[in-house]
Amino acid sequence: MSANRTRTPSLAELQTWGRAEFEQYEPCLYHGSVSPKRVIRTIIRAANRELSWRGEQNANSLRDFWYNPTKPLLESAFPDKLADESFDFVRRMSQYLSETLSDMVQDGAVTYRELNILDESRERRLNLDSIEDDKILFVEKEAAYRKLRPLEEVYELSIVSGSGWQATALIEDLAYELDSGTDYTIYILTDYDPTGWSIGKDFYERSHRLGVGINEVKRIGISPEQLDEETVEKQKFSPPINSDRDREWLDERGIYGRYGLEIEAIGDLNRKGEALREMIVDELRDEIDVRGRQERDVSRALAGSAQTVSEQVFRTMTAEFKTALASEIRSILAEMDGVETISYDEQADKFSAWADLDAAESDDSTLPRPYHEDALHNGAISGDVPQPDSERTLDAVLSELDTRIENGEIELEALLSRIEDRVERTTFEAGTVLDS
Repeated sequence: MSANRTRTPSLAELQTWGRAEFEQYEPCLYHGSVSPKRVIRTIIRAANRELSWRGEQNANSLRDFWYNPTKPLLESAFPDKLADESFDFVRRMSQYLSETLSDMVQDGAVTYRELNILDESRERRLNLDSIEDDKILFVEKEAAYRKLRPLEEVYELSIVSGSGWQATALIEDLAYELDSGTDYTIYILTDYDPTGWSIGKDFYERSHRLGVGINEVKRIGISPEQLDEETVEKQKFSPPINSDRDREWLDERGIYGRYGLEIEAIGDLNRKGEALREMIVDELRDEIDVRGRQERDVSRALAGSAQTVSEQVFRTMTAEFKTALASEIRSILAEMDGVETISYDEQADKFSAWADLDAAESDDSTLPRPYHEDALHNGAISGDVPQPDSERTLDAVLSELDTRIENGEIELEALLSRIEDRVERTTFEAGTVLDS
């Protein structure tokens, strides 16, 4: 084999190579010597020709790709490094793999999916059909991510985590899953150090290279200003300095020009999760669409009230009887001030509704009472999802049903007579419905 050979070998061919063959293959050489990252690039290019995406259930992890085919090929290419106990072969070479593959993905040379790689080591929850579906919170550390789950559940915004190659894999997944017509705002939560500070710009650049529409990247923490002076003094740490850029960051932004802070500095041991959520709520509260959430939730509560009455009153009755009375409930709700639409799908046995939030806020309204905006923000901290109060709606519907039955507008006995197995009349009392 000649040293200027450039044809990409197959994986089967690479598996027959020893050190001599790698030395003769020009794409593996850097300044005349075999380069680990260039060997890895050769392995990836060979694998890319032979592998394809096989779906989540059949996907591999990067760790799988390391053990087969990468690790044994690198052992053949670098037997001297494998024998050198001071080199830490597995750690160094696996790091080279993650960095090289991440670079190739960002350059568009390959995708993780083309290599049938799915990274499940990072955490993520996407809310793509919520009021806040254009907001994504990126968290550098998985431990912090887990503490933010209550916030994600209440605010219904997407939260993802990852660093290094995992961030590239994450962004590639986002490119497949996010709406291409939406511009997203990314909120970044990282350590206050040179690496954490650069993540926002890095995430923005990677996203654009991989086709994710990012309108803005906002760093929301952690910063010394978010902690009291005593905590900053106790929790400051000396970040590693690996470049002139790191030194410049410390000179310009570092605490006393020397120190940074980690996300873990927030809160004492007994309430770190709550303290972290409080900090983020303070940063996001003005950007959350509270009115949109309230209007949607009041509307859902309105539909839920209709559903509750229908299910509780007619649980034992036939579909014919239920449909007839569901129509009455729909007509009662349709006459309420502030009800813009109310419908009943007989086949699905489900009410749908939309309400005017301004009308619901009136003390005289019979629509579900909206929650206070602080309940939404506090819920993001405690994990309690706020719900409108539907009691006055249930009372109003049940009262009107009683009136229509007493006035003969609803021929209840005639309807009951159609039922083969007669049922006892259901007591139309709000307390009965609510207690059950």
